[in-house]
Amino acid sequence: MQYNTKQRDILINFLEENRDKTYSVEDITNALVNMDISPSAVYRNLATLENEGRVRKVFKTGARKAFYQYVDSSKCKGRLHLYCTKCGSTTHLDSMDSLYIIQNLKQNASFDLDQDNTIIYGLCRKCKKK
Repeated sequence: MQYNTKQRDILINFLEENRDKTYSVEDITNALVNMDISPSAVYRNLATLENEGRVRKVFKTGARKAFYQYVDSSKCKGRLHLYCTKCGSTTHLDSMDSLYIIQNLKQNASFDLDQDNTIIYGLCRKCKKK
């Protein structure tokens, strides 16, 4: 059983308010420096939230540290995710587009894609225009 602590609530609120971005533990700790949450509490809670399926851990190309993003499981379920390697934003691919890609891979490549854990890396529209 997971208890909701003040630190856990602070972390969840921060991640929910910034759900389209990814953050390292250092980023989170720095953003919450005035909120009385320790780096160890951030690590501990992120691990728990990841196990609960509420947080996704991703690795940026060339980076050694992990980045975390809050996911709303009802909106994420069955959708592929598009991750911008420049700004770190993540968007959910429309469910019909996700289904098309998943079915296309299954039929043409005999490959069953793990749709709940698949992230497609590239550049978002904003970064592409820059």
